[in-house]
Amino acid sequence: MLAGQNIWAQSNKIKQLETEAANAKGAAKIEALIALADAQMYAGDLEKAIASADDAEDLAERLRLPELRANAMNREGKALLLAGKKRADRKFEQSLAILRTQRIQNNTLALDNLESLKTIAKSAGKPQLVQQYDVQILRIKSGGTLTEDAPVNRQEIQKELTDAQRQLLENQIKFREEQAKMLQSSKALQDALAAKEAELENLTEEQMKTRMVVMQQKLMLDSVYYTRGMDSLAVSNA
Repeated sequence: MLAGQNIWAQSNKIKQLETEAANAKGAAKIEALIALADAQMYAGDLEKAIASADDAEDLAERLRLPELRANAMNREGKALLLAGKKRADRKFEQSLAILRTQRIQNNTLALDNLESLKTIAKSAGKPQLVQQYDVQILRIKSGGTLTEDAPVNRQEIQKELTDAQRQLLENQIKFREEQAKMLQSSKALQDALAAKEAELENLTEEQMKTRMVVMQQKLMLDSVYYTRGMDSLAVSNA
């Protein structure tokens, strides 16, 4: 029954997105087509997903909206990859090329493209390509950007990989140090609370009564000062 409900919900979602895509214009139409491609992929209708993403890409190119075009290429690449098509890698590469040439800082999209290309390279048995993608992924994850100059030879690739790994290690060490400081601060508070509790436990009944009397007297004194202050204010305003 749940499976039937899910299929019905997916079908309704796709129809809704088809209507939105048909009625929308400009960037909104491109976004609706990309969302439609996602829904069609989720439903397993890969050929329609490829077509929707391709339509989004064409429209984004005509309207000169490079980031949306890069997103549409990414979705088309995903649908092609799921469908077992050979040209999927081209779409991810083209999406990355747009991000680089237009200097678009969309690290989420860049990482998704790189991870997809890495998966394809692994399946094709190309370890050197896998290493190159690893370098770029580590660079972005350690605070760099896709638009930085890419390494051109084996030595540069190895150096950048080492630098990125070192940066990640430094970030991990810094995080652990901050975590240790927080734990120390928490322990100090716990120790202070435990000391107060121990102090209370060691008080005799008579000492506790004395402290209560002192506190009550202080409260009464504060109340008297407050009342006098209010009276003075009333006189000065009269």
